[in-house]
Amino acid sequence: MGGLPFKADIWDWQFESNPYGYNFDPVVLEEAGQIVAFNAGMDVQVYYNGKAVPALWSCDFFVHKNCRGKGIGQVVKDEQIKKSNIIMSFGISNMAAPVLIKKGWVANEDIWLFKRYKKIDTTKKSLLVVLQMWNRLLGLFTLNTKVNSSVVKTRKLPIKPEIDHLWNKVKSSYKKIVVRNHDYLHWKYELHPIAKYLFIEIRRDKELKAVAVVREHNGQVKLVDLLAHADDLASRLEVVKQLEIIYPSGHLFICATTDFLLQQAFLRLGYFKARDKPRFFVRNEYDNKNGAAGWFLMTGDSDGELLTASSDSYSVNKSSNAV
Repeated sequence: MGGLPFKADIWDWQFESNPYGYNFDPVVLEEAGQIVAFNAGMDVQVYYNGKAVPALWSCDFFVHKNCRGKGIGQVVKDEQIKKSNIIMSFGISNMAAPVLIKKGWVANEDIWLFKRYKKIDTTKKSLLVVLQMWNRLLGLFTLNTKVNSSVVKTRKLPIKPEIDHLWNKVKSSYKKIVVRNHDYLHWKYELHPIAKYLFIEIRRDKELKAVAVVREHNGQVKLVDLLAHADDLASRLEVVKQLEIIYPSGHLFICATTDFLLQQAFLRLGYFKARDKPRFFVRNEYDNKNGAAGWFLMTGDSDGELLTASSDSYSVNKSSNAV
């Protein structure tokens, strides 16, 4: 499956230790006693129009090289469709997109990638820095959210009662969102077998208002996840400001999100909207026409970030052991 050297290290955590208690149930195709195709799924709960319902992230789709071009991939997808009323996929390739559309998947149009360069080493980047400065200048005329907040950076999440209280308080402000209770965030970021994440707490009058998840590798800083009320612009602005304060030597700051207020925070603070827009597709039995719209999505939602985090941390650990 691509020869990922760290896959064995994260397999049990990714698939066998589900925070919602769901059993791992991948699609496996056999021919003459040999596995010829495979499609894993990461089961999650989503808060969907006021109710918590099961959903599935499609990941690790693989067809043996000797069996490609025979329609086996179509068979795999037909089988996976039976496993959940909501199936999502993030980071779709040019080759896979037409296949998913044929199978009833719909593209989300709200997802955008935001970047901010601090290191200028090409002509193209210097032009982008001008765009960043222009966006920040425009932001000076619209930044009207002055709220006294306290900020804590930590390697541990806030305690379970605080996280769960915040989640229960903010969940109804979203139409469609992966359940972000303590069990989920703890599993996804604190229990990752290889990667290490930083958490940013935003508090007002000592009450927890937001938690952000951040990861840095070789000067690239990613805002991976966010738990906050959908209308809380002040916390979003504070989180984005903190990225450069916490990582002053970072040369690239990056985040993919569907969240409109977070997108506005990025623009106001000197980020730009990248042209290389990631793809987020949804197959939704509840509302196939509009089932991909209205989702709150962050970089860390699907398996792409956890694989990248594994790869980055694996390479660092391997270099350290070599030394």
